[in-house]
Amino acid sequence: MKRLFFTGLAALLPFTLTLLIVMFVINLLTDPFQGSVASVLEYYDLLDKPFLFFSGHDVLHISSKILVLVALIALIVLMGFLGRLVIAKTFFRFSEYVIQKIPVVNKLYNSVRDVVQTMFNSQGSSFSQAALVPFPKQGAWSIGFITEKQTPKKHNENVLVYVPGSPNPTAGFMLSYKYEEIILLEMKVEDALKFVLSCGTINPEFK
Repeated sequence: MKRLFFTGLAALLPFTLTLLIVMFVINLLTDPFQGSVASVLEYYDLLDKPFLFFSGHDVLHISSKILVLVALIALIVLMGFLGRLVIAKTFFRFSEYVIQKIPVVNKLYNSVRDVVQTMFNSQGSSFSQAALVPFPKQGAWSIGFITEKQTPKKHNENVLVYVPGSPNPTAGFMLSYKYEEIILLEMKVEDALKFVLSCGTINPEFK
């Protein structure tokens, strides 16, 4: 019985967590505009009638959220289209130039831009290799990711390694090690990340 329960949990949990994350992102994007759209629909008596087992309020809530989401997607596609035009590129460069001149805001903008560009980088992972590093103390080993595209081969060179947290890999540390202090792993970066995210329950073979 216990084995069946955990088997079902392992099959259901990834889907459930993915759905929760997607719903969180949708709510985060639509909540600031949903109230205004719902007010307009209610004022013109649109999409506020009961449907099946949904009440009028539920239909209005869902309809306004869908409309906001569709509008945001259309706006993003439009921005992507405009971003390919010369005039729009000039406007975006000027906007970025203005933002860079605003104290504090420029640092926040640069950080967010770098994270987004890393997430949507079409050339693959920003990490070159997985490795074991002595962290948080000597004698203890943690999985880290070498952030440089080429791993140094000289023992007197420093290597930048990102040591992620588990199960939240964004809560980690950027550390510098001598080349001889780290142990390179014959493991794909994706497999090492799965190992971290699963808190060690997914344990791929490596050398």
